[in-house]
Amino acid sequence: MSATSSSSHRPPVTDELTGVARNAVRPPGRVARSGDVVSLTFVQHANMGNDTTTALRPLRWADHASSAVGLGGTMSLPAGTVSFLLTDIEGSTQKWQLAPDEMAVAVARHYEILDLAISAHGGVRPEEQGEGDSIVAAFSRASDALSAALDAQRALQREPWPASTPIAVRMAIHTGEARLRDEANYVGMAIIRTARLRSLALGGQVLVSSASRDLALDQLGDEISLKDLGEHRLKDLARPERVYQLAHSELTSEFAPLRSLDATPNNLPVRLSTFIGRVDELTTLATLVATQRMVTITGSGGAGKTRLALQMAAEQVDRFADGVWWIELAPLAEAGDVAIEVASLLSVQLERDKPPSHSIAQRLGNDATLLVFDNCEHLVEPVAELIATVLQRCPNVVVLATSRGLLDLPGEITWRVPPLALPSPGVAFPIERLGQFDAVRLFLDRARRARPGFVLNDDNGPAIAEICQRLDGIPLAIELAAARAKSLAPARILDGLDDALRLLTGGPRLSLPRQQTLEASIAWSVNLLGDRERTVLFRTSVFSGSFGLGAAEAICAGADVDELEVLDSLDRLIDHSLVTPLDHEQEGRFLLLETVRQFADRHLQERGESFALGMHHADHFADLVHDTAPRAQSADQDEVIARLTPDIDNIRSALAFKQEHAEPQHFAAMVCDLAPFWDQAFMIDDAITWTTRALDALPDRPSPVRGQLLAHRAEARFFTADLGCVTDSESAIEIGEAVGDPISLGRGRWTLAALWSYVDLTTFL
Repeated sequence: MSATSSSSHRPPVTDELTGVARNAVRPPGRVARSGDVVSLTFVQHANMGNDTTTALRPLRWADHASSAVGLGGTMSLPAGTVSFLLTDIEGSTQKWQLAPDEMAVAVARHYEILDLAISAHGGVRPEEQGEGDSIVAAFSRASDALSAALDAQRALQREPWPASTPIAVRMAIHTGEARLRDEANYVGMAIIRTARLRSLALGGQVLVSSASRDLALDQLGDEISLKDLGEHRLKDLARPERVYQLAHSELTSEFAPLRSLDATPNNLPVRLSTFIGRVDELTTLATLVATQRMVTITGSGGAGKTRLALQMAAEQVDRFADGVWWIELAPLAEAGDVAIEVASLLSVQLERDKPPSHSIAQRLGNDATLLVFDNCEHLVEPVAELIATVLQRCPNVVVLATSRGLLDLPGEITWRVPPLALPSPGVAFPIERLGQFDAVRLFLDRARRARPGFVLNDDNGPAIAEICQRLDGIPLAIELAAARAKSLAPARILDGLDDALRLLTGGPRLSLPRQQTLEASIAWSVNLLGDRERTVLFRTSVFSGSFGLGAAEAICAGADVDELEVLDSLDRLIDHSLVTPLDHEQEGRFLLLETVRQFADRHLQERGESFALGMHHADHFADLVHDTAPRAQSADQDEVIARLTPDIDNIRSALAFKQEHAEPQHFAAMVCDLAPFWDQAFMIDDAITWTTRALDALPDRPSPVRGQLLAHRAEARFFTADLGCVTDSESAIEIGEAVGDPISLGRGRWTLAALWSYVDLTTFL
């Protein structure tokens, strides 16, 4: 059973914490000035676009500017040290569902109260930043943010809310370095960390980080105090945060314990680098983990399985009161080590006369527990045996696993990690939109770690986009490429990707060896294969782009691999995340990621098979074209186009190979065969390019194939309004008459006749 995943080319929401508010009300706050140190207020809701909220209208910076500095004014957000105050309505989604009309009125009033508090303390708000019932406000001092929060909470608590929609707002304040995504929106860890802090709070509670507390403490009056709630780990898995609660005589003072990671037994490791994006993927995984007991995250080496599973585990701690346990299998080498590692983690005393899995299951019993097994691929059998026993005997245990291949367990849901969201090839995105794609965001974050001050701009943006595209959105590959920004410009990094395995090295020293270079990561998966699967993998590197099952069976089979074994080998390669299956209406199609293709091609060359396999590949597609393409100008036109278009990259590769290595007449014959297909598929550039190359390769003397190439090129030039088609048509007619070739004659005359119907050629004579 498999859960499918997909990746879109649309620019994603920056993340779940800094998205776009669809229904915000314009506050009366002042315009921020360049150079201000600013605090932000962030208010969140979840009205889900309910029709009853249409009275609420979007906030624009122009609204701020016109009210503060006159119509047509503009707003520039300060960067640098920024204090953030984020809030949201507790239980908002349920209230919208139960009483949408009353909730619309209550939320509007809640906005008014917050706006007054923000304005009274010199607050400003960026353009539409936030999600749902969200507000972002900025202050010149952290103490102003605390004062605004206090005034807002006092007013919110005094408000006579309807019984059906009581409004309780939770808030959090944090100060840190912030960056601008564009002129009107913030991004960066500071605002994200503030949102993580807010997630700990309850309605009516204001939480303050130690950074904001230190800045504001001396500015607070006697009526305000900050209650120390101790250190807590947030769900961003970064360093612990010392948390304080804003206290005042008019505010509720007693709350339940904070819902931090520490509230649930766990051993989730601290991460020193930022988790980027993956909003849709986390949502999908959360649904799977909530409804299934065995979920395996699969994907190629470096696809981001571990980071995604770790963040998923952190997001799920509230659901598993008895513990969330991270089981790292990568350092283990022997099958027996798996049970020993798990038993040690859970403090289980193994008994000599009892299977270890039974002792572990007995310890877990009816506990509500999440077990996360990371890097299972090299120990599949012992891991699967242990998980099967635990799931059978422990009804409240849920297992999340990461592996380059599936575990093949009953009830297992496999979910393949998609690549990071990428900009579409060939599309020139504005810089502010380009910076919203997860792949680009990851490159920028890691590049700034290598070279502080690195920025995305019009000069390097296209190269960065192409780097992410060339690396297929693979996080490890993008991180290793970004690390090169320490000494190379993005354009130079892009040039080096022709030999990506040599360039993409130098991962963190403390990482596992296979995570320090891309080649080592791929080799780890390849070494888990049998000889037959390795051979098929290396031979598939001869393909360009995707390839069909029939082509794979024809080209990859040989003395050491039977044609019938190719499909089984491809299935195994898919299981190990080395080959990607593609949906296709006519036949199964497959794809190698570019970095895997380079690895396989290198090994194919070392085996001395590259030339023979290249010729086999070229002959296969030449035969396919010969049997198929001429029917493009018949009633079978749609069928021919549908058959050849998916293999256009392989056809071009075959043409290039024949141009370099085959007899000119064989190369020219393949070009002639393709001409009707190019014509009907309107691939005019291909037609002109390849007919020209074939003409250059042939001896300069009359022959049927030369006449036909000239006639085909004349037709293609006609469709581009290139009057060179006249010369080509006349030459084709002349050759056709000389050698008695009706195709050259007919096509040449057709082009001239068609041209005469549009243009008076006498004006050019």
